[in-house]
Amino acid sequence: MAVVVLIIVAFVLTTTACTSTTDESGAAVTDGERLSATVYPTVMGDICSESDVALAQLPPPEESGQAEWVDAVALVLLDEAAAFDVLFVSDSRRSDHLSFVVNTEQQAAEWANLAAALRNGDSEALAASTDEIAALTLGRNDLAAEMGLDGCQERQIGG
Repeated sequence: MAVVVLIIVAFVLTTTACTSTTDESGAAVTDGERLSATVYPTVMGDICSESDVALAQLPPPEESGQAEWVDAVALVLLDEAAAFDVLFVSDSRRSDHLSFVVNTEQQAAEWANLAAALRNGDSEALAASTDEIAALTLGRNDLAAEMGLDGCQERQIGG
């Protein structure tokens, strides 16, 4: 599990520095290649909807096991963050977009921590992860509202 957490941390560190300013080759993205203010919320909403579908399709924790289910949630969120991260956004949206990507990556990492706490029977870590996920979720919902991302607010996970 420590390897998974380290991989997630490495992923977070590598993706936060490169969000939406260059293409795959490292070339600067021109304004014409960036998502417009009217298209951006739709594209982000589509990514969130795809993640919502993936979360809804996970087998229930009773079937797959709680820790395994929580790990699967973490992977869906990590995939979602990666999809956000490759979008080319305008300079005016870059800071908020990066914050949204980082929040989603942090949620994925915290869900992975929650899985580890379940496997280890660590009630203190379980409570800490649960609290952190709740705080990150509230922050994401607030940020989504500020950014006009109606399709990315108030996500239902596992219920």
